[in-house]
Amino acid sequence: MKMKKDKFIENEFHNYFSGVNPPSGLTQDAKRLILEKKSRRKLAIRISSLSSVFACIILIIAVAISFVNQNKITYYSTAELQVKLFNYSDASSYGIQQQLKPFEVIEFASNANATYRLYYDNNDDIKL
Repeated sequence: MKMKKDKFIENEFHNYFSGVNPPSGLTQDAKRLILEKKSRRKLAIRISSLSSVFACIILIIAVAISFVNQNKITYYSTAELQVKLFNYSDASSYGIQQQLKPFEVIEFASNANATYRLYYDNNDDIKL
């Protein structure tokens, strides 16, 4: 429900601007900016949709790989490990002398001693 004065003002504006044509250069920049924004928006939509598709593909590949390798993984707990006590001098027979090199100083110290435990699984390549 328009009032009489609103209708009057609308008619006056319409009559005033009916014969006026703006210069062509006035709106070209605005049209160009609108087209650029539309193209950028389309590009952003395409990139976001492609990234979501790519993420889904990666997820499917990861699940497929874990499903295929499920039977190849061996699970065991520390309760299933074997323990062997040994001295520093026995380390060379187990092939772990390099790993115990930082503890060599303890062997020659008069105020310290050390005991070593070797935890291994029966399937390991250590010869005991």
